[in-house]
Amino acid sequence: MKIKSLYLAAACLWVGLPALANDRVLVEIDDLEPGDVEVAGFKLDRSQEVRIEAWGLNPRRQEHRKISDLASAWILDARSREVVWDLRKAKGSRQRRDLRRVEESVRLDPGLYEVYYATYPTGHYDHLGGWLDSTAKAVARMFGWDDDEEYLEAIDELEIVVRGQGRSVNAQDLISARDQLRAEALVAAVADGNHKAVIQGFTVREPTEVLVYAVGEFSKGDEGFDYGWIEDTKTRKRVWRMTWEGSTEAGGARKNRAAHDVVTLPAGTYAAHFVTDDSHSPERWNALPPHDPAFWGMTLWLKDPQQMANVEAFNYQHLPADGEAIVELTRLRDSEQVSRGFTLSAAAELRIYAIGEGHAHDMADYGWIVDARTRKRVWEMTYEATEHAGGGSKNRLADQVVRFEPGSYIVSFATDGSHAYRDWNTSPPTHPERWGITVYGGEGFDHSIVGEYREEEDPSLLARIARVKSDSHRRREFTLDKKKSVSVYALGEGTGGKMYDYAWLEDRDGKVVWEMTYPMTDGAGGAPKNRLYSGTLTLEAGEYVLHYQTDGSHAFRDWNDSPPHDPDAWGVQIALVE
Repeated sequence: MKIKSLYLAAACLWVGLPALANDRVLVEIDDLEPGDVEVAGFKLDRSQEVRIEAWGLNPRRQEHRKISDLASAWILDARSREVVWDLRKAKGSRQRRDLRRVEESVRLDPGLYEVYYATYPTGHYDHLGGWLDSTAKAVARMFGWDDDEEYLEAIDELEIVVRGQGRSVNAQDLISARDQLRAEALVAAVADGNHKAVIQGFTVREPTEVLVYAVGEFSKGDEGFDYGWIEDTKTRKRVWRMTWEGSTEAGGARKNRAAHDVVTLPAGTYAAHFVTDDSHSPERWNALPPHDPAFWGMTLWLKDPQQMANVEAFNYQHLPADGEAIVELTRLRDSEQVSRGFTLSAAAELRIYAIGEGHAHDMADYGWIVDARTRKRVWEMTYEATEHAGGGSKNRLADQVVRFEPGSYIVSFATDGSHAYRDWNTSPPTHPERWGITVYGGEGFDHSIVGEYREEEDPSLLARIARVKSDSHRRREFTLDKKKSVSVYALGEGTGGKMYDYAWLEDRDGKVVWEMTYPMTDGAGGAPKNRLYSGTLTLEAGEYVLHYQTDGSHAFRDWNDSPPHDPDAWGVQIALVE
């Protein structure tokens, strides 16, 4: 299967030539209404010129001639999926009020062809009750129409007739031809409706060139709405993805985009994905469809069909089955902050799958993982390391494989006050139930090395005061049986060289042996006044009291500025150093 560049030039312009004796009507499409996408087919047994006669819409005002119109007709090669004739590029030979008459001939090779006529969909067409209350209303006014009757009358006069020495084919013939193309493909991810997530796995045994053909929806400067990508299932890296810059106009509405690429894939295991949002798909178009609406989705063919023995498709499970997660914090609602710990007895590669909200290169709903003992952040969800998660452009996905050393870890996720599970203020992601963070074992993971971690049961954690709110003074006591080194991790509020939320440590006699001061702290992320101390102390054997004090504002869940990167730890903890 070879995907060629779009748009062959018309062979010649036909003006008033008499019909050949054997010419017959191969296709006739008329009686159109707003929102129609009509298709018919014909087959040619030899190369020839076919005659095309069509009525199309034409703006009365010269300044609007370049604006996308309300209807479009075209002819598609059913094998190559190439447009061989386009009404928009044809030269009109006659003009009548809002219409133009096109009479052309075009030379076509033997083969099967699809003829389309599409009219602009109107969201309120079924409930007119007067002039159209839809996007079409504003566009139609450019044509000078004053009411819906003029608009409907113009649409009713649209038609296309194709004549030649061939034969008409029925709808099933066209469907069978498309099915044959898909049968020849390595992957045929057909997205025939809204809210679709189509996934197909395949294995490549040696380096292979793959032809990628994808048709979807983009807005310039935005993430895709309906689009595809190929990912390495082991590393979770996207080795190819559909972008605005890497695609071309696909016909119809400007947001319709098509990608034609050749990708060399090394030996490995891959998954081809295609997702759609909540509008503009073969289920229901909200603007003119692309020239190839039947292939809305992504199709992969081998550049060399002889290499088919090098590849094999398989049913791919994008996420492990329920119950296989090490930690699952999902379906999170607005203004939530949740955490859960786990312990690894051996080093392992783990897969982190997190969906949250991000825009302007910052995350609003996001996850992170810290070392339970040192509180050092070992992974965080950053905007730059995420991909679009489907739906609204601010839905972000992190899907990464990270190596973890033996130890205990705490997984956290925080949401702000809007746009979360079941309270979306724009289109939800493709997998809304995964809003939050999930940690899975990597490839070949041995579940026997993982266990649950509870801070209160950690013998190395001597004292912890956390999630401290405003106007609080909290204390914890602990005892050392001998001289030991301990780690101290503390978060608090400080400005102008002074701390307002801070920690200190006293011995049994009330003597301060350590205190959190501004000069010893660093930024803790978020607002500049969020301060962090992380260091070690050597303590003699004895009894100690750990204190933490907050003032009347900016504390856990009472932030008056951006919270720190580890809001759960607002407070202090002391742990033994191994």
